[in-house]
Amino acid sequence: MVELGYFLSIILTTFVVEDWAIAGSLLLVSQGKLSWVAAYAACFTGIAVGDILLYILGRAANSSPWIRNWAVLNRVRAFVQNPRNLKAMDWAVVLSRAVPGTRFVTYTGAGLANYPAVKFLILTPVTVAVWVLIAFAGGQYLLRAVSDHWLLGFMVLISVLAVLRLLLPLLTDPWRMKALRHTWRRWFIFEFWPTWFAYAPIIPYYIYLSIKNGSVFHPFYANPGILNGGLIGETKWDILKSLDEADPATLKTVKVARDTELARIEELLRAQGISFPLVAKPNIGQRGFAVRFLKNPTELADYARRADFEFLIQAKSRFAREAGIFYIRQPGEDHGRICSITDKDFPFVVGDGRTKLGDLILNDPRARIIAPMYFARHRETLDDVVPAGHMFYLSECGNHSQGAIFIDGQHLRSEELNRRIDQLAHRLPDFYFGRFDVRYRDHASLMRGLDFEIVEINGAGADITHIYDERTRVAEAYRVMFMQWRQLFAVGKAARARHGKDASVDVKSFLKECVRVNTRKSDLSVSS
Repeated sequence: MVELGYFLSIILTTFVVEDWAIAGSLLLVSQGKLSWVAAYAACFTGIAVGDILLYILGRAANSSPWIRNWAVLNRVRAFVQNPRNLKAMDWAVVLSRAVPGTRFVTYTGAGLANYPAVKFLILTPVTVAVWVLIAFAGGQYLLRAVSDHWLLGFMVLISVLAVLRLLLPLLTDPWRMKALRHTWRRWFIFEFWPTWFAYAPIIPYYIYLSIKNGSVFHPFYANPGILNGGLIGETKWDILKSLDEADPATLKTVKVARDTELARIEELLRAQGISFPLVAKPNIGQRGFAVRFLKNPTELADYARRADFEFLIQAKSRFAREAGIFYIRQPGEDHGRICSITDKDFPFVVGDGRTKLGDLILNDPRARIIAPMYFARHRETLDDVVPAGHMFYLSECGNHSQGAIFIDGQHLRSEELNRRIDQLAHRLPDFYFGRFDVRYRDHASLMRGLDFEIVEINGAGADITHIYDERTRVAEAYRVMFMQWRQLFAVGKAARARHGKDASVDVKSFLKECVRVNTRKSDLSVSS
């Protein structure tokens, strides 16, 4: 009688939360209060009956004229009942068993869509039987591990939860599931390697250069006028404010404190003559974090509300093209030199009037490799059909981590451009090493040092980015990266000897910022 009570309790629990029912069953089995067969039968019965009831609920809802005449539902029924699409629904019924949160929608939807009852009554018991068997086997292993080796069991449990945390968002996102066919390629193309992966060889090289040069801190002194040389954590405003406001290369910029009222922000913009559209970005940023193009006051208000950091608002450049110009000057020298230029293209897809935006991304040979990035940015419009002939830009942010296309622009180097960049660099206090990101009119004017505007200036932490051209070989990319770090140590060592006592170095803030950058979470991290 007691065992029957446990049996019925498990069945009833499956109607509430089936995971609790399975866990409770395993505990009862481990305590000898219920046999393995009885526990399995109870879980199987309760879960199978619950799934069938969801299907019946959907079929019963079809008797309501209000529901039966839904235009959308009629299209779904036509899709499901088409023999060519029936297999997809079969897979949905099977796979939803393993994806939490999808069963109610799938099984009730199957009933609403008049999915064949015979098929459902065959597939459901089979999938439930397999699922409960897997859950029991895995659960018993975990129980033994926890009982006999509690530390190992705890580690296994944490590992399982971590894997589930990574997989669940993927498994519940149909667009990201589609992208899996292509995104694996990023690991075989240097252009798309994750930063942590691409920079792994730099760590031992940094150690080697530190030993050779007698200090790990030389790079912190490369730009004495910038906090920690601009390796990480420097403020954009402290660099940009040194530029000459009358210089045509200077974009109007205002600094906005966290939690500033919208009315005050609009007052600052009017005082500087900055109008929409405009650009907002964190005062302390990293790799395109929270860069936004804002088109109207509503978008500005939304950005200000969500920004839990100090940020800059910058006038949108008049020019459409963008380039990254890397500059190096040895302390004590009168003039520096451009050692790299990266030209940038902004990726787009062209609509045909029939295809959804998400599928256009997946049809593009380059875009589909980093499709999850574009999906996150345009998640609200992935199901929209792009009009025929319309160019839909996937990114307008000139940052590689945000999807911009980097092209080796070494052919754009010229004496005129070198003199112009050198002139601008001398406006910045003790600036020796870094990258000027500029918007410009065209190649010819850029090479003459004309018609460009400075979007941002990055210090010692900047990359020489022409290596991310798709034509660059891995060996050449690392040759350039090693050269950059050798130069950084040389410049930092010389600057330390020359300006050491006046340099802005704070290792504690550097370490704090490293942690903050790698742990921050915000929907603003995806630029648009």
